[in-house]
Amino acid sequence: MTPAARIAAVIALLDDVARGRQPADHALRAYTRRRRYIGAKDRRAIADDLFAILRALVAIDFRLGPAEKTGRLRAARWLIDAAADLDAMFAGGRYAPEPLSTEERRTLESALPGPLPAWAECSLPEWLVPAFRRRFGDDWPAQAAALNTQAPVDLRVNTLKATREQALASLADAGFAARATPFSADGLRLDARFVPGTLAAFVEGWVEPQDEASQLVAQVAGAAPGMTVVDLCAGAGGKTLALAAAMENRGRLIACDVEGRRLERLAPRALRAGVAILDQMIVNDGDVPPPGLAGTAERVVVDAPCSGTGTWRRQPDARLRLKPSDIPQLVAVQDRLIRRAAGLCAPGGLVVYAVCSMLADEGPDRIAAAAAANPRLQPMSPAELAAGLPPLPAACLADGRGLRLSPLDSDTDGFFIGALRLHSH
Repeated sequence: MTPAARIAAVIALLDDVARGRQPADHALRAYTRRRRYIGAKDRRAIADDLFAILRALVAIDFRLGPAEKTGRLRAARWLIDAAADLDAMFAGGRYAPEPLSTEERRTLESALPGPLPAWAECSLPEWLVPAFRRRFGDDWPAQAAALNTQAPVDLRVNTLKATREQALASLADAGFAARATPFSADGLRLDARFVPGTLAAFVEGWVEPQDEASQLVAQVAGAAPGMTVVDLCAGAGGKTLALAAAMENRGRLIACDVEGRRLERLAPRALRAGVAILDQMIVNDGDVPPPGLAGTAERVVVDAPCSGTGTWRRQPDARLRLKPSDIPQLVAVQDRLIRRAAGLCAPGGLVVYAVCSMLADEGPDRIAAAAAANPRLQPMSPAELAAGLPPLPAACLADGRGLRLSPLDSDTDGFFIGALRLHSH
């Protein structure tokens, strides 16, 4: 494909994402699947351009002012910043975008000049500035800007089947350079992306893709052989598999979710990973614990639905779908899940709460609210949570009620990890 043909594909995808039909990564997969002639190199180039534009979209839209934000205008504005030849890129013909109209050129020429406000410069929706300032103080622009960098490729070594050294050797044999992650004992960081189904270490169940911050959730939980452990919001099961490995396939591990189709994706993953202690349970979204589980679990992990602000490096278009009204709705769900988790927890056990969010409302505030509502729940300090981990940057311990991870501070996804111990009285 020519560069102009790739930009035509990017424009189509930008319009698809703007219509809210599906997330950008889903739209990209569907687009290339329907066009088998697009080779791997072109797919990567289209993806790189698409995600670069999405990361800069707040700034691009600010520059475009009140004009209708079409994929053509957004791509053209981005190309101007890249010093590209617009006439060559919008040349028309069979594969290239049609030439820019007089009106489009007028809009691009009148794009707002001068320096950008800080929130636009770092591609943060303006309504989120108070929340970021509250969480990070004067450091908020740098924290927001770090969400626009490219995320690393992290893997978790499945210790039920391999050691980290064995996984590293297998990856090297496949031509992939990798190194140990600094904080997760089971993590590896690759220097290049890969297709899972083509990698022997993945096919054999030795490794699973998982960001280092997400890996730390299971390690902070401290699940051990013989325990009863509940993963309350299991989804496709990344943390469930990590918990199974920590338990060495001994004990009882229950993966719960409100949607059975999410759990369906877990079964083949568990089989590949060699997990033998897993039960699955579809639950409702109320406060009543599932039958037979009340007060039985030494560990209950709550990877709660959240704003996803911590994943913007991987899903830059998610910031376009997030609305101010979403936050209080998510907070209500998070509080309900912590209450349910406490009902499942045995005395002396832990409720481990995690969100891939950069917002205090969804992180330390939820731990504080849970402890205030239930005197039996005692928050663990950041130092206690980090006790079994390699030393974390000081900023990661700054929240007071949990671990605060971010692309800027820990080169991970943005995450909050807290824990509450349930006392008997």
